[in-house]
Amino acid sequence: MEQKCERSLYREKYSKAGKLKSLFSTYDEFREMRRRLIEKLKTTES
Repeated sequence: MEQKCERSLYREKYSKAGKLKSLFSTYDEFREMRRRLIEKLKTTES
């Protein structure tokens, strides 16, 4: 019984970590996209 409870807590912790990880990966993609866009704008200006 106690082991089962511990396992569900463990899983909950990891699902939260997974959500955070996916959030950060999308943020990284967004930053990369923004950086490329800025570079593109700079090259068209000059």
